[in-house]
Amino acid sequence: MTKDDLIKKCHYLEQRVEALEKLNQWYASSLDTGANMMRIAHINYENNVIPEFQPVDIIKLFLNDLPNLILFKAIAFFTQQDFDFKLSFCNPNEMSSSVVEIADDLIDTGKFAWALKQERTVIVDSNLSDNSIVLHAMTGQNDTWGMFIGISEESAQTMTISRLNLLYIILKECTYALDNTALQIELLMHNRNLEHKIEESTKFISRQNRQLQEKVEDLRHTRKSLIMAKNEAEEANKAKSLFLANMSHEIRTPMNAIIGMTRLLGETKLNARQSRYCEIVKNSAIDLLAIINDILDFSKIESGKLSPEKTLFNLIEEITKVNDIHALEAKNKNLVYTCLVQDNVFHNLLGDPVRLRQVLINLISNAIKFTQRGEVKLEVANLNEEGDDITLGFTITDTGIGIPPEKIESLFNTFTQADPSTTRLYGGAGLGLSISKKLTEMMGGELSAQNRPEGGSIFKFTLTFQKAPDNEATKPLFCSAPLKADYKLHLLVVEDNEVNQTIICEILKNFGFTYDVSPNGKEALEKLANPGYDMVLMDIQMPVMDGYEAVKQIRDSSSQVLDHNIPVIAMTAHALDKERNKCFDAGMNDHISKPIFPDTLLNVITKWTDKKRDYSAPCLYSLEEKMNNYKEPKADNFSELPGIKIKSGLARVGNNGDVYTRVLTKFYKTASSLISEIQIAVDYGDYKAALEPIHTVIGVSANIGADDLSFATQKLENAIKGEEYDNLRDVFENFKGASNILFKGLETFMQHNGRTKTANNKKADFDSTVDRKRIKSLLQKMSALIEDDISEAQNLTFEIEKILSDTSFADDVGIIKDALENYLTDAAGESIERLLKRVE
Repeated sequence: MTKDDLIKKCHYLEQRVEALEKLNQWYASSLDTGANMMRIAHINYENNVIPEFQPVDIIKLFLNDLPNLILFKAIAFFTQQDFDFKLSFCNPNEMSSSVVEIADDLIDTGKFAWALKQERTVIVDSNLSDNSIVLHAMTGQNDTWGMFIGISEESAQTMTISRLNLLYIILKECTYALDNTALQIELLMHNRNLEHKIEESTKFISRQNRQLQEKVEDLRHTRKSLIMAKNEAEEANKAKSLFLANMSHEIRTPMNAIIGMTRLLGETKLNARQSRYCEIVKNSAIDLLAIINDILDFSKIESGKLSPEKTLFNLIEEITKVNDIHALEAKNKNLVYTCLVQDNVFHNLLGDPVRLRQVLINLISNAIKFTQRGEVKLEVANLNEEGDDITLGFTITDTGIGIPPEKIESLFNTFTQADPSTTRLYGGAGLGLSISKKLTEMMGGELSAQNRPEGGSIFKFTLTFQKAPDNEATKPLFCSAPLKADYKLHLLVVEDNEVNQTIICEILKNFGFTYDVSPNGKEALEKLANPGYDMVLMDIQMPVMDGYEAVKQIRDSSSQVLDHNIPVIAMTAHALDKERNKCFDAGMNDHISKPIFPDTLLNVITKWTDKKRDYSAPCLYSLEEKMNNYKEPKADNFSELPGIKIKSGLARVGNNGDVYTRVLTKFYKTASSLISEIQIAVDYGDYKAALEPIHTVIGVSANIGADDLSFATQKLENAIKGEEYDNLRDVFENFKGASNILFKGLETFMQHNGRTKTANNKKADFDSTVDRKRIKSLLQKMSALIEDDISEAQNLTFEIEKILSDTSFADDVGIIKDALENYLTDAAGESIERLLKRVE
């Protein structure tokens, strides 16, 4: 290297050192200015923290002097509002419109969104400006406060990293200030609320203390008053018991005369109408006398005037008297009544036979009254012998309605029954059990009640008697009053479609069978965990759990189902041998194809009832007679409906016009959505999705007599299953044509019968004349009646329907009404709750 080269090199280095010293001086000045600016901003921000917090106020404190520190032509802040960004601050203000245009351009080109995702200061260019654009997303701990935009006087190439870093630090500090301000305001408001609550709580506690002191003083006075009232009540109770005893005794004399004279009147020549009236008077008088006798006994017990006697009696003779009364009573209700006295029970005893007989009659009469099907049984056993004393146990078992667990403790209280609705449904004053318990305790025994695991109830009482001289144990005594009338089957119908439910249940009702309905297999399994079902009619395709899985669970010995061998009859729209065999392989006993015909259904029920029945038992079936006794009523007048064979549809519901109208209404409301599902699935080429609604339409349309639609739907199903897609469009058009013809006629029929209303005829909400409290009261009453008195609940729907017929709630009432008509109590309860919420 030459001397000249060294001189040039030295000169260059001296210039470089000079430039670096100037740059260092700028760095130091910038840092001092920036630090001073942030310090002033922090002081101002801390002194201006107010609950009415606005982010732009803090932005101004931190950024107002920024153009003096870094060479910016303009700076601005855009606040985020509802997924959009709005200009909140610009310095200088006269450049606001230019800044907004540049920001819109950056948003359109996607650079704005890109900058939001960066965690640093970035430089971009804009089509609307020759200057470099600096962007920094001010993102805090929980959310993005907004976007800083700076229009730099420098180019991107000349802007140093140092300036960008300094800008990054200032903006980050500003973001921290925004977060801290929000947190401080939240803490301030929380502290104020807490102070307010403490103040209110202190005042409340003070008031409570004063009230408590006042109540303590009141209680002292009340206690003195109660002692005086108790003494007066005891005296009044004695007077009341004496009055009841005297009045009951006085009433019995004319009542006996009424019963006797009515009986004599009935033996005279009377026409049929007079004889019926006479019988009603006699029965009513007997019932009234029974109540009077209960009141008399109760008043005697309460007043302490009744005491047990000790006379010689024959136990078997007394039980025979009881059996003579109840065997006939049970027979009239088609119940089995049995009595068993064990072989080690002595028959000659010393005790009170009248009161023993009274307790037995009360308990057995109750058992028969609350049992609709099955049996009532009396058992007498020798529990203990000690010297001349013998303790006997009496057990009365029934298969009736049982006792709610929460009611057992109060069951023997005066004027109490297990459920208040039983008084209305079964009659009685609620004194029988109370008197029986008091009589049992008066004779030194105990009376208790419990539920049978299989359904029904068990009443037990014990009494101790003395054995008479020259006594001997009885031989085993067994007597039975067998049922000779037709056995009334109780079936479970498992079907999800409302139209099919109505038709099947109507057929069963016409034959005298009772039934419950489940919309799917899962709910059916829950019902079959309880006793009382003789057979299951099972649909195949259902939501939640289909028929195949349900019957698999029924046959599984580890499932909750009580009777794993219960006959299960499949009901399906498929009649092919392949489908029948699939049902048998799944565990079904038999198969019925839809549409369901009454005689076919009865034949299958008879077939499997006969196979199930043990003829050695007292109850006998004679189901064949039911078909002979089945009389088809005359059909109501129906005009012709295109696409429907009315005579065929009416036959499936016993030619009951009202029921058939309900069936057509349900079909009109539900089938249109199914047909829409089919059309959508076919249009989109998702043919497998169309199979389930197609299967439902086949069965439902056949059941109402819509043979053309059923046939067209069957052809559509065959084409899809056979993958005949080339011919599918023509088959689908035939299906659409059949459905259009049917629904056009049904729409006219619905309007003619008042089953449809246009939206203009309904009010958007309650009219001002509608009593909300009245509607709410009626709905609550209906909800309470659903499980105990469904007929009364159905009656209430008519009153509610009248009030809401012209409102937007009319359809809600119609849903409740349909559910109650089909005994779908769970669905009705849910619909009532929904309407109640809308009323409130």
